[in-house]
Amino acid sequence: MNKPINMMLGIAMSILLFSCNSDDPDIIEEDPAPDFSITSTDNFEIVSRYPNGWIKEAIKTQSSGNKMHEVIYYDNGYLNSYKVYYQIEPYAGGIRFEHQRSEQNLPLSSKYYDTEGNLYAELDYENGLLVSKKIYGDGYVAESIYENDKIISSNKEIESEGISIAISYDYEANEKSMVVTKSGEITFEKTEPLGDILANAYDHMDDMELLNVMDNDYEISERRILTGLGGSITQENYFEASDVANVELYYSTLGFDDMDQFGYSNEFHSLKGALNGRLFRGVAEQYPFNQGMTFVGLGRSIDREYSVTSSWLVDNKAEELENELGDEFRLLYGNTYVQSYVTGKYAIYIGTLRNLPTDTELRQQLIDIAFKHTEWIAYGTDPITEEESELLDRVFFEFKVHGSAENFLDGIVLSTHEEYVTYVEELQEADNQIVQLQLREY
Repeated sequence: MNKPINMMLGIAMSILLFSCNSDDPDIIEEDPAPDFSITSTDNFEIVSRYPNGWIKEAIKTQSSGNKMHEVIYYDNGYLNSYKVYYQIEPYAGGIRFEHQRSEQNLPLSSKYYDTEGNLYAELDYENGLLVSKKIYGDGYVAESIYENDKIISSNKEIESEGISIAISYDYEANEKSMVVTKSGEITFEKTEPLGDILANAYDHMDDMELLNVMDNDYEISERRILTGLGGSITQENYFEASDVANVELYYSTLGFDDMDQFGYSNEFHSLKGALNGRLFRGVAEQYPFNQGMTFVGLGRSIDREYSVTSSWLVDNKAEELENELGDEFRLLYGNTYVQSYVTGKYAIYIGTLRNLPTDTELRQQLIDIAFKHTEWIAYGTDPITEEESELLDRVFFEFKVHGSAENFLDGIVLSTHEEYVTYVEELQEADNQIVQLQLREY
């Protein structure tokens, strides 16, 4: 009985549906939602993801198939752990270094390897501060212990010879002491004042600070430099810490034979930077590679250079001691000394984008929005709109300032132009720091 009525209703609904799909000028069609999906490519494999689509695990390879890096992220976008591999033949594909970080983006531990795959250095942190640094050399282990980012002791064990070299620092007494034992018996001990670091000795491979050849008795030359460098923030597809960050322990003599142990010289100096450059390490370990795009800016002022007035006096004293001590000389005084150091200030600005979508148009739109937001933070230009902010919130973005002042070594997140102005003023008013040591061979 109801069939004709049901048929009429069905026809009416069909007409209504058809009319809704017609070119009615009063009907507004919504744009499709942006596609934020991230897909693997031939050289970038996404191993796993978080529920929101962000990358959890990924592996990047060269066209040859050799690994460049593999990484695990936290769900907040920060690095959890990663491994970086050598890219220069014939070492390509061999592990170069690995690093672990906390969910709050603080360093936990690092390991660095030579081109043969041997563990060369190991760093451990607590609460983001370095507490231990070990160097594994040919037949020895050199370990330095730190408190509040300040070295308090070093110890070098040469197992094959039964030799132990222990150095302790007493900052209240302003003294540094060395004790050398062989087969458990003390063969040498000395305490010297903690004066200026000029003429302090190092063995260039383990970077362990040894005795001062001159017993801190020398004249210091001072030279005003007063140069500065500054530039606008730029977009970088490829970024290395060595492009912007200083390395405090810098070798002015580059002809060490052992450099070949680490292959390409730039990788050797990046290693030295990570082990000895506090600011360098804070940058290098947070930004080991680009996942999306990096915005980079640099401000630098160099104030003065301090040097040993008569280097020939150091060389003469070293020669006397070497004649007296023989092979023991290198154990006590290494093969290089601090000939000069430079003071100044650094400010490094780094904006990081991660989890950018594969869609090229949307990807570029997000890069443009992030860069506009960065310029607003740094220069006070027009802020991004609410709609642009909602889009940027769909990916990982962070803008930080790193600097040579103590509180800035690992970087401070900047969210507003007012914060930028405040922290830049704080950096400008901070004391000059030693930004570079220049070591010279005896």
